[in-house]
Amino acid sequence: MISFQEHLAVLYDEKLIAELETGKDICNVPISSLRSPTMKALHKKQCSGLKKEKDTAIRTAAKKAGMSRSKRDKLHNQVEKT
Repeated sequence: MISFQEHLAVLYDEKLIAELETGKDICNVPISSLRSPTMKALHKKQCSGLKKEKDTAIRTAAKKAGMSRSKRDKLHNQVEKT
């Protein structure tokens, strides 16, 4: 059960998102203007640029070899042309 202050913070955040009128997308609201920890966590989950990396053999090998995350994101299997 959330406290009354947390409830007011959630209501404030929902009103702030609705006032922007940008499709009611939470990503358009700066995280510093959100008050409630619930809405901040939701913002981080939905709007973070990095998503969980897939566990493929080629990515695991690249990670062990010390390749950076941005370079590992560009890895893909290629078919040889004959």
